[in-house]
Amino acid sequence: MNHRPNDFANVLHRPIESAPPLRRSIASAVLCVLLSVIAVQAYSVEAGGSVPLEQARTKLATAAERYGAGDIESARQLLREASDLLQRAGASMTSAKAREQAAELSSEIHSLNERLEHDSQGQEGNLSRLWHKASAIIKREAEELIHGYVELSVAERTLKPLLDAKMHLYLAEHDLFVAHDVDKARHELDKASKYLATAEQSAPGPVRAEIDALQTDVQALAAETKEGAWGRDSVIQSLNAASTALTEAAKLASPPVRLQIESIRSDVHAVGTDIARRNQRADYERAMMSLESIINAL
Repeated sequence: MNHRPNDFANVLHRPIESAPPLRRSIASAVLCVLLSVIAVQAYSVEAGGSVPLEQARTKLATAAERYGAGDIESARQLLREASDLLQRAGASMTSAKAREQAAELSSEIHSLNERLEHDSQGQEGNLSRLWHKASAIIKREAEELIHGYVELSVAERTLKPLLDAKMHLYLAEHDLFVAHDVDKARHELDKASKYLATAEQSAPGPVRAEIDALQTDVQALAAETKEGAWGRDSVIQSLNAASTALTEAAKLASPPVRLQIESIRSDVHAVGTDIARRNQRADYERAMMSLESIINAL
């Protein structure tokens, strides 16, 4: 079939709703690709350090390096600069959620900077979390560009809270698997759950069912942060039983043997902890994949 050179352009310039079904689907697909490319280019510009938000993230990384090297004053100066950049960044952000989180991050950086003046020990984890949060804000801004073509509709009202839920789920990753800070992890997971509930209210039937299933997974992930949450896992149950038996054996053993038993019990405990964390990581990744699948289908 022969087409005039401008046929495809004409299809794209016509309202998508008025195009024939095949051309409508092609036009929609091309539009999504073009907007994705634009978003990636915007993200690449940020990666070059010409946007305040990315500059702030870079300064946070450098501050962590200087802190690790013992240069506290340099680290504090970089934190001050990062906080100022985040305040400036809000004016150019597309996403209201990203603006809110940037202001919150600026405040957290200011608070940490004050603590560094009086207590310069053990702040590596906090610095790492600040960098992770800056990365989450950048991701949220990029996704706002990628999905920004969605018109004011049921899909749009569902999409935005899903993107916000994804941001908090991403923030929980650091707390769960890097900092092992269960309180902060639960806080982020609770926020993700809240945004999922908002999205569910406006979602069409099939999507609502998917969000409801994801909501269950996120709530289960939050429950897994509680002490002893993996007690029903059969392997961990067996390891716990072995640990209990070893404790009883140590009571009856001579001092040299008792030391060996305690070492074995410590190894058994470490194996159980490792299994629980791997299970939790698998549950987290499954939840994130489900959320991304729902977002991409809208």
